[in-house]
Amino acid sequence: MAVRFRVPLKAQMLDKNYLLVKASDDKPITKEYANTSEKLFIKQYGTQNNPVNIHYYNTEFSPALPPMSTRQEPMALPMNAADTLHYSTGDTIKFNKEGLYVLEPSSAFAKSLLVQKGAYPQITMAQELLQPLIYITTSTEREALFRTSNPKEAVDNFWLKVAGDKATARELIRTYYSRVERANKLFTCHKPGWTSDRGMIYIVFGKPSTMSQTGNTETWIYREAEASPYIKFVFNKKGDNFTENHYELVRHRDYEESWYSTVAKWRAGITDNL
Repeated sequence: MAVRFRVPLKAQMLDKNYLLVKASDDKPITKEYANTSEKLFIKQYGTQNNPVNIHYYNTEFSPALPPMSTRQEPMALPMNAADTLHYSTGDTIKFNKEGLYVLEPSSAFAKSLLVQKGAYPQITMAQELLQPLIYITTSTEREALFRTSNPKEAVDNFWLKVAGDKATARELIRTYYSRVERANKLFTCHKPGWTSDRGMIYIVFGKPSTMSQTGNTETWIYREAEASPYIKFVFNKKGDNFTENHYELVRHRDYEESWYSTVAKWRAGITDNL
């Protein structure tokens, strides 16, 4: 299935005199992420050839809190960047360290690029399979999973215990981690897409029945049939951390029943309506 991306446009972008492009095909980077294996380079336009400044932040953000939580995660970046890099036209860039890179942070067209290891946004390594299970596991289970010396075996055993048989386990794994990958593609901002509010809801509840956007607000509605009750999630765009793709869920205690009910389906190995 194809993935479509919105590219927010601003008048200030007309002042921008460079593009960050892929070294492999010379195509501009429009997504919010890259991985440590990719090679990029700076392509500048106009008569000026000023270095492009990039600030590097070695910071980690926690996965999204459940929709009924009354807390909100702190989201500000550290006051000072861990490193400052400078690149000019034709320079090849290979970001060897994971983290958030902010291009031209003092300009009106500042842009962040989240760099992750491996094949991001795909999930290919055993340790990466463990992390997104935070949404459907208990604290005791998570402690045991993250303490294991064999992540692949731990993941397999978790899903087999949940599913009860290998065929159902394979179906649950396919569904769950395909959603994690798609969340990374669609919702990456200053942190991996699966850890964002929209990513969390998409992974657990799946694709919404309907989605609408009005101004800086996205509304997702889930319903099994036209005449049945529905669940509505509202996300408000947050204009910080140099990204146009960060939306924060409006949390309510009322989500508790639907959240635990849907998580219970995962844990019962029920794949219908997931």
